[in-house]
Amino acid sequence: MRSNRTYLNYKYLKIVITAITLILLLTLPPLTHTTATTEPPQVEWEKTFGGARDDWGNSVQQTSDGGYIIVGTTRSYGAGGEDVYLIKVDANGNMQWNKTYGGRGDDRGYSVQQTSDGGYIIVGTTRSYSAGGEDVYLIKVDANGNMQWSRTYGDAGDDWGYSVQQTSDGGYIIVGWTTSYSAGGNDVYLIKVGLRTIPTTPTYTTTTTTDTKTTTVTETQTTTQTQTTTTTAISTTTVTQPTTTTTTVTQQQTITLTTQTTLTTTTTQVREKTRTMTETTTITTTVKEHITQTREVTRTLTEIQEKEVTKEVTREHTATTTVTQINIPASILLLIIGLAVGGITARLILWKP
Repeated sequence: MRSNRTYLNYKYLKIVITAITLILLLTLPPLTHTTATTEPPQVEWEKTFGGARDDWGNSVQQTSDGGYIIVGTTRSYGAGGEDVYLIKVDANGNMQWNKTYGGRGDDRGYSVQQTSDGGYIIVGTTRSYSAGGEDVYLIKVDANGNMQWSRTYGDAGDDWGYSVQQTSDGGYIIVGWTTSYSAGGNDVYLIKVGLRTIPTTPTYTTTTTTDTKTTTVTETQTTTQTQTTTTTAISTTTVTQPTTTTTTVTQQQTITLTTQTTLTTTTTQVREKTRTMTETTTITTTVKEHITQTREVTRTLTEIQEKEVTKEVTREHTATTTVTQINIPASILLLIIGLAVGGITARLILWKP
């Protein structure tokens, strides 16, 4: 009896296992075997950017909007020599904007990264703003490439920055090489930049190039930033409080007065700088005129001295000639007188009364 029951239990268990197996085979997707391909990726598109001279890219990163940010160096655009060259393109490689940064010396960009605020951090080298040789050049720009601030690191030797990353604390880590602080030759140069060491205002001129190859130089100042903030405040007041007409007008008038005051201050500063430059130019011109007059007086005095010397020499020569001319007749006269006296004396001696 027990053996029959065991046989039935085994039979039921076998049926249950078979049913479960059929259900799994019907519900699970078919297994496929994927073979890895060894073919290289194909070119989807390619673009070139630059002008008539040498331009090259050193670093690229995909941005949050699906496009790409490129940094390199340009000789076609900028303030002179080589400048940092930043290019923003869309997902298909079409240029959206480009900027250049630097001065009259050679400035190069080697690495770029999009930052947490949507802007970009750039590192490279600069001769325009260095303490000597080449220095590490760190540039922070906003989402449109407008410079927010820049810093340099290094000393009398050559110091280069090759790569930069934003850190978890909001600062930046830079790596490159240095001869200013090396034990000999080139040494690895690692710099950690914290928020306390970052300036809040731009320190150098930003040069912008447009797609039409036109170069415009824009100097960012604190007064200009104040004016921009004021304009934004006008737009915000008008949009968020359209029903409060009196308050909006009053605020707009107040902001307009602030803008006018800012513009007046800027104009006064420009006039002061212009007046100082004019005074400096006038002083320089006066000094040059005095130097010219001094040279003329010196030349005149020299000529007068030469004439006086010539006259003196001529006078002495004339006096010598006159004395010679006078001395010759006097000698003859004395000779005649001597002969006459001698003759008279002889006659007196020989005369007998």
